[in-house]
Amino acid sequence: MFHPGDPDRARPALVHFHAGGQVLGSAHDRTARAYCADLALRLDVVLAAVDYRLAPETPAPGAAEDGHLAYTYLTAHAAEHGIDPDRIGLAGASGGGAVATAAALMVRDRGERAPRLLSLLYPMLDDRGVTRSSREITDLGVWDRQENLYAWAAVLGDRVGAPDVHPYSAPGRATDLGGLPDTFIAVGQFDVFRDEDIDFARRLIAAGVPVDLHVYAHAFHSWDVFAPHSALARTFEQTWHDYLRRHLHG
Repeated sequence: MFHPGDPDRARPALVHFHAGGQVLGSAHDRTARAYCADLALRLDVVLAAVDYRLAPETPAPGAAEDGHLAYTYLTAHAAEHGIDPDRIGLAGASGGGAVATAAALMVRDRGERAPRLLSLLYPMLDDRGVTRSSREITDLGVWDRQENLYAWAAVLGDRVGAPDVHPYSAPGRATDLGGLPDTFIAVGQFDVFRDEDIDFARRLIAAGVPVDLHVYAHAFHSWDVFAPHSALARTFEQTWHDYLRRHLHG
């Protein structure tokens, strides 16, 4: 938990799920902690970084259940942590985007307090790997097709590509997206997830969900992490942070 100041004033909160294709990373990693602390200070929100279980030791939907547990805990105990329970958002990057989206679906389906927003940075949503971008982004060394196939095999095992994979395990499989919160999606032109993210945004819009979709020309997966001082990263960061402030504080 990263708290930016006086806990006696109820603040918005962001439940954050780290990147790593659902097979790598930790909320306790030094870089992740610095990132989360900086985000909490910049946005003046309480940031809860979830150390969800990883595959293959914990196959899907174990990580999503962890995300759901973290979110519902915070809504139930908001006052203890200086949080406004009606202003809690879900956010995830890459593999963490899958966890955040699945958790949002669980919250909706179980009739619980709706999150304020869903923030997805180049999210990993669909195990099938049949889009154009999933096939053309190869040999980059930054989460390309080979790494993506490896990760989904770890997450789903022999269920990969099966017709009955549940959306809690691969959110891109969801056919009913109605009732999800306002959603922000950002992805790069040269990202293996580009087309599945664009398609997900299109289907959210068709379901009546307000969506901010941003596709960044010339950007590759996690460009804001690998090139944080670039003009492109700064432009993205301003757009993303403005969205979060507007929805969490507005």
